[in-house]
Amino acid sequence: MNDVNASTRLLVDWVDLKWLMAAEGHCVDLDRLTSDPLYASRCCELAQASPQAALRRLAKRLRAAQVAV
Repeated sequence: MNDVNASTRLLVDWVDLKWLMAAEGHCVDLDRLTSDPLYASRCCELAQASPQAALRRLAKRLRAAQVAV
């Protein structure tokens, strides 16, 4: 996958995380997710404790992407 596709996929994943978290009552700042690694990590930690399997899988994928960067 080229860098543009990878960057686009990552942004889509962050947007998905934002809306799935919102469904659980958590307000997530997309700009901050994409610019503050500590904030993103904390949001992923919270998401990994979710009862929603889709949100947990997404958080795991995003955390792996953070480590790879």
